[in-house]
Amino acid sequence: MSSRRLREAGFTLVELLVVIAIIGILIALLLPAVQAAREAARRSQCSNHLKQYGLALHNYHDVHRVFPIGVVVNRYWNFQSALLPYLEGQTVYQLINYAFDGTCFSYYVTLPAANQPGNRVLDVDICPSDPNGGKIWTTDAVTSGYHGCTEYLGVIGTSAMINDGLLFWGSSLGMRDATDGTSNTMIMGERGIPNDLYWGWSYCGAGVAEADGVNRGNGDGVLTTAQGLAPGRPDGNHNLHFWSYHPGGAQFLLADGSVRFLSYTIDFTTFQALSTRGGGEVLKAF
Repeated sequence: MSSRRLREAGFTLVELLVVIAIIGILIALLLPAVQAAREAARRSQCSNHLKQYGLALHNYHDVHRVFPIGVVVNRYWNFQSALLPYLEGQTVYQLINYAFDGTCFSYYVTLPAANQPGNRVLDVDICPSDPNGGKIWTTDAVTSGYHGCTEYLGVIGTSAMINDGLLFWGSSLGMRDATDGTSNTMIMGERGIPNDLYWGWSYCGAGVAEADGVNRGNGDGVLTTAQGLAPGRPDGNHNLHFWSYHPGGAQFLLADGSVRFLSYTIDFTTFQALSTRGGGEVLKAF
């Protein structure tokens, strides 16, 4: 009586290696798509934060008939502090004393750390693509206080000396002043937070000293378009131009409340024209 040995079911080593290789290829193909989907979600959330700022600016305007002061002269409170009640930040706003006889920095250090406004960072100030979002600068807290950072800065205009935008040192402007049209005038935009956390302080910031030696907030709560829109890095060398952690460009809030994603390839003249409130420029497509 003859007998036969039945072949046991299973994979050979070669077959197993082929399957592993196929799975590896599929994962390699899938990862970029997953990363792209995650970035799209983060960019959408970031856009929603700017839209919240747009709504807050409009609500403030409805009450006061002007936008908030970009940077309070010789006090350095930024417009973000004035918008706190319109951004569900009333508890932080109550910690601020605009009547204090001195700068916001000197006011901060009169308070315990827990009560310093800069020690509170709202979700609306955090871009989910920015790894430094929500962090607080504490390096010299004894003399300057604690300062949370934001990626969303007001647009000064083409220069901190000219002040041809809507939010700047001592500004007091409304929609009526945007004679170029609110849909053609940027009021806020993205600038990535540097690793040292020394720029982009959301409620209180002096910014860089200008040619005349005066600090007008440029680089902290507000920023000019003098250096355009270009890719940047958080190494401290890209604090004075708009850029973001999103690939390809950055998001900007227009005075009409809409948000636009602008590419790094945008024409420099067009970008600067978008930052002026009444330059009368003829805009190219953006």
